[in-house]
This record gives sequence, structure tokens and C-alpha cells, in this order.
Amino acid sequence: MKFPLSLLLFLLALAAGESPVSGQPAADYVMILGSGAGAPLSTVDIVVTFDNNGANIEGWSFGVCSNPAELEILDVADGSTTATVNNGSPPFFHALSLFPDGWNVGALISPFASPVLPPGTGYEMYITVYSIVGEVGTTSNLEFCETLGSPPVSTVIVSGGQSFLPELNGGTIDILQIDSYIRGDVSGDGALDLADAVEMLGYLFIALPAPGCLDSSDVNDSGAIDVSDAVYLLTYMFTGGIEPPAPFPSCGADETDDSIECEFYPSCP
Repeated sequence: MKFPLSLLLFLLALAAGESPVSGQPAADYVMILGSGAGAPLSTVDIVVTFDNNGANIEGWSFGVCSNPAELEILDVADGSTTATVNNGSPPFFHALSLFPDGWNVGALISPFASPVLPPGTGYEMYITVYSIVGEVGTTSNLEFCETLGSPPVSTVIVSGGQSFLPELNGGTIDILQIDSYIRGDVSGDGALDLADAVEMLGYLFIALPAPGCLDSSDVNDSGAIDVSDAVYLLTYMFTGGIEPPAPFPSCGADETDDSIECEFYPSCP
């Protein structure tokens, strides 16, 4: 069941009986943002986990901030804990909002004293899907924050009718250049076929967008991409020509030192 966030925060305040406490975080309650890595245009799933080393939990609210110039938020889904915390269902009161620079959430498990989230570690609270839009070599920070929404959502753990500020551990996403690919697989679908030659020729002669892994188009491994690569690929596929140099036919890294890069190749680990 979804409710406006303003209503949810009011209910959390009633449950707490006071405004969120300030001062040192309570180490009994720890919110953790996961970390990950990927290439530009790929997606990364980041999990928010919760360690409860204290008492039973009745509700929570917090925000997660990210840099929209580096990461685009595609989705935020309930983790396995949140999805089942209310006797096999999500929290009775649950409001989640997305913004260009992050997302926030507030939850009250039940309007009654039970069910609650008991002590335990590794609770999977939420899963955020980010699309990487930043530059290779960037480390994009993920941080718990209290700047999202109007009014902004506070970071609160509600236990025993009182509010606690949990210990907060942020995460990162490293934006990497992908070095593993299959030479000749210009389309990046994991197989060589006529479509790879067509995509390469379109890039060379009719200004189609560059392949995500440009190095896959250097079929003869000459350090340059030109019509000879298309001829090499077609000859191999249709007239029994010499197979492309490594990495081929399996995923691997380019063993030749050249300036051609591979930024995104989805079919290799």
C-alpha cells in the first residue's frame, strides 16, 4: 500500500513520540550501501542492507544521493526483507520517491506493535538499478543523505517508540573501461554473423554510431579500423579465411598495445 510521504513521516513521528534524535549514530543500527563497477551505458545493481544489533524495529526513513552526471536511477525495488517484513508483505505504510540526484523512502511496518523487524544482520532492504552515464576512470559516490524531498526526509530508525540515527556506510560505483571482448563481434551479441560486418561498414561509411566496443571492429588487429577489417571478417565467415586474432573465439583482453578502446561489451563477464 502506497501513501504520500508527508503522511508517512507524520506517522513515523507519532510512532517515535518526538523528532529524530541528533548526536552520535547508534552503532546498534547500521545502514550499508553496496558498491559495484561497470562500463558506460551498462547497469549496476546496488543493495541497501541493514544490520540490527539492537532491539525490534518498527519503521525507518532515509535518502540515498548520487551524482546525476555519472549515474541515472532506473529503478528502486524492495529487497527481500522489505518485501516480506509485514507477515510476508511489504510495510503497511510505505512511500518511495525518485529524484534525478537520488531517492528517499519511509516505512512503518504496521500500525500496531507487531510485526516488527527483529535483531539480525544482512537484511536486504532495497535494490537500486543505476545506469552508468559518467566517464571512464570516475568513481561515483553513493551516500545516505537528508536533502531530498520537500520537506527533506530525515534518516531515522524507529525502535520502541523512539527515533535513532543509525550508523551510515556509503558505497561507490567505479566506471571502468571494459577490456574483455570477442574480436569481430561488432554488435556485442556474443556471436559473429553478417550483422557485424554491416554494422562495421555503417560506422565506416554512412556515419552510424560507433560500436560500444570499438576494438572489436579491428578484426585483423592492425591497430586501425578500415575496410580491410570488413573484408577480413567476411572472408573468414563465408570463404574459409583465417580466423581473427585473439581475443577469439572466446572472451579475452586485447594483447596488442594500440589506442583503440573497448568501453562497452555486454557479452563478456
